[in-house]
Amino acid sequence: KQRLLAEGGRPLICKVSNVRRVLPGQSAGGPTWISQTEDVLIVHVPADHADYKLVTRAALGYHLGLLDADRFCIAGVARVQHRSLRRRYEIEREDMARERGPEHLNERLLFHGT
Repeated sequence: KQRLLAEGGRPLICKVSNVRRVLPGQSAGGPTWISQTEDVLIVHVPADHADYKLVTRAALGYHLGLLDADRFCIAGVARVQHRSLRRRYEIEREDMARERGPEHLNERLLFHGT
């Protein structure tokens, strides 16, 4: 939490100046995280893609905390690729793997819906 706050406890705000959106029907490139030159890239994920299926399995089901698959459906999935945040994540992950060991990273899937 401390890393998300600037000095004085103010929220840290990232200035993003270069964003591209990849829409359905456009070539998005590789299998998951695709090559990018922009700071932020918003990629439409097709329904037959592994990432789409992963989100569907994680969100819909009949267990506590999941959305009822009979009442809800996934209308679409978009991946937001933020280059500098990805680099920070990879550095932090490497540090944690060295400190705790790779089997103790305790990573979780994070997504949100609207």
